[in-house]
Amino acid sequence: MFAHTNLPPTTHLQMLAVRSRLAKITMGVKTKDVVVERRVIRPRVNWRDRYLQSVINLTQLQNSGYYYVSENKRVGTIDNKPVDHRAKAILGTLRPRNVRMANSKMIEWCAENLYQYADSEEQRYNMTKLDIKYFSLLHKYKDKGPKLVTVDIEDEEHLKPIRDELSGFEVWMLTKTARGYHLILDLSDEKAASDFYNKGKKHEAKKGVWPRLVEKYGNKVVEIQRDSQEPIPGTEYTNPNKPDEVNFVRILQ
Repeated sequence: MFAHTNLPPTTHLQMLAVRSRLAKITMGVKTKDVVVERRVIRPRVNWRDRYLQSVINLTQLQNSGYYYVSENKRVGTIDNKPVDHRAKAILGTLRPRNVRMANSKMIEWCAENLYQYADSEEQRYNMTKLDIKYFSLLHKYKDKGPKLVTVDIEDEEHLKPIRDELSGFEVWMLTKTARGYHLILDLSDEKAASDFYNKGKKHEAKKGVWPRLVEKYGNKVVEIQRDSQEPIPGTEYTNPNKPDEVNFVRILQ
């Protein structure tokens, strides 16, 4: 994923996140999806080793790290209930992130906050969170690379027929999660992207493969995510419908 060229550097991102739906099921607490740990994988020669080491460390925090839900129902480190390990998931971005764009926006943000620093307690507080802000900017701006789309398939019953209908597209990866299957397609080719998305002209029948799949199966069976953050293979990922079962993300292709 990292190319050693004279082009601006890119990074990959990893996150340990609290999933709101699982927090409600396992703890009876209403909260938001919140990232509690952030990791930036930089373009070093041994970045793959660093990526794996980071996943291992995040796994330790997923199982043993102490994170609490505060009284205002936000995840923090104040009081109330510790977050159940089943409500946490380790996620990673698929496409490299654009460092140059993130740096540029970070400089703009710092300048704006410094300008208002003397007059605003909120701005003064924001200046203590530069690491979180920079991570969010890396997350926001993706770099050039393969145009990947994740087709989220609900269950095994629909996996084969949907794969058959998508057989004309290049598969980047197929994973099995606790809730179904993630078929990640590479739509970098312009014609492939057109064949996948094309909705046809107004008043005409929808032509693309994706619109036909939605019409045939509905959004509850199949949906797509663009530039998604995926549960990392090999990590624990709980099924909200079966929270007591231990499930790990597996690579099938």
